[in-house]
Amino acid sequence: MNIKIRIIRAGKQTRKIFAAAMLVIYLIIPFCVIVSAEGGNEGTGKAVFAIEQIFTNTAGLSVPPNNIFNYILTPDKPNNPMPAGSNANGYAFTITGTANRQINITFIETGIYVYELRHTTSSRTGYIYDPKVYVIEIYVTNDLKYTVVAYNKINDTQKTKTQTIGYNHTYKMLPTDPDAMADPYVVKTVAGNPPAPGTFTFRLAAENPSNPMPSGSVNGVKTITITGSNRSNFGAWVYYEAGIYYYTITEFDSGGNYRYDTAVYTITDTVTAVGNQLELTRVITNKARNPVTSLSFINTYTGSIQPPTLPPAVTQPPAQPTTARITGNPPPITDPPTLPPAVTQPPAQPPAQPSTQPIVEPPAQPQTEPVITPPTEYSTQPPTITPPTTESTITPSGGTVPSATNTAPPPRGTVPAAANPIPPLKYQPVTYGPEPTDRYTPPGKTPPQTGDESQTRLYFIMLCAASTAAMGSTGYLLTNKVRKGKGEEK
Repeated sequence: MNIKIRIIRAGKQTRKIFAAAMLVIYLIIPFCVIVSAEGGNEGTGKAVFAIEQIFTNTAGLSVPPNNIFNYILTPDKPNNPMPAGSNANGYAFTITGTANRQINITFIETGIYVYELRHTTSSRTGYIYDPKVYVIEIYVTNDLKYTVVAYNKINDTQKTKTQTIGYNHTYKMLPTDPDAMADPYVVKTVAGNPPAPGTFTFRLAAENPSNPMPSGSVNGVKTITITGSNRSNFGAWVYYEAGIYYYTITEFDSGGNYRYDTAVYTITDTVTAVGNQLELTRVITNKARNPVTSLSFINTYTGSIQPPTLPPAVTQPPAQPTTARITGNPPPITDPPTLPPAVTQPPAQPPAQPSTQPIVEPPAQPQTEPVITPPTEYSTQPPTITPPTTESTITPSGGTVPSATNTAPPPRGTVPAAANPIPPLKYQPVTYGPEPTDRYTPPGKTPPQTGDESQTRLYFIMLCAASTAAMGSTGYLLTNKVRKGKGEEK
């Protein structure tokens, strides 16, 4: 409406009347007008009004949750003009985050048109929706000029005017903790002996592409590769809304000389709200729907089997014998050491009894101590022992002593002959072989002898016998000498 006012010079009273008229006009203009605009082309009118949305994230999240909200504008009468894109149910639209949305409606007839606007997003955990419902009235004049008036609807019979059309939504729920999410490893095992490690590809796919996914995903799918027998994982992610989410993990069949594992694992994530915190429960199952804790895939190499590469063998030096072999003539056999004569105490004599018989003293006998002449050089003949030539008989006290038959002492340097002469030893060279280490002789048994070893033992036994005989002869002579000396003393 164009109002032209011509100011004419008038007196003071006229000016006062004009000021009062202007004040009345100002008070008559409705205060509730939200949006007004002039018509467009001749014979048409286009009304425009805005809807303001404010979204508040009080959970302090660096990654915003779902911040898209739904609305619908419905007419009071079915024949009311509607925005482009409407259907029989009305005009549905969305607003993302904190933003404004303009609504355009074209009118071709005068009248009063009524509409209702409401928020239609379904309930989500952690979200607090603004529940306002607005009643919008549009007044169209004869010249297709319009005025928009908005009311806040309290109930079917009550409503209050408002200068703005707006909604304020809030998110307060804390998301799931990614560190608490079980992120199992994909374990790849290669059976067989391929010439080189192969590379295998694994796929994580969400049942709904809009499900939360780990970093690096595209349209609800993420892939990873594993080389040879190894393991890896897809990573963790965060849930911002309660619900049940499904995923599958499989392996690509990349061909080649492998028989691929066809295992399929299903991840079921159940997200629930505990207070203002979302908590996750995860279950992983195999094809048989049995719970598992790892994602195992076993591929078998079907190509030609390559022999394994072994490290070079380490050659050890031959073992050295621990015993020395003696060849040639053995060392000379030395005489046994000369032991000092044993001092023999005479047996205790009973006390002499008086006798009436005269005591005849035996004649003094010469010394008959044998003299042993050691050999001056090595000899195969045993030493010659010459027994004494004088025989004497000692009788008990009171008896008679017969006279000696041969009182001549043996020449010095001779040894009395033994009662049984030992035949001379014949020396033969002996060659010693390696000493046996595994010989075992049971108790009471004589071990088997070899030729050289048996002969050596015989020589040693004969030498010991000769030494024993010589010592026996020496002891015999010393005993006779002691006895003779006792007799002389008496």
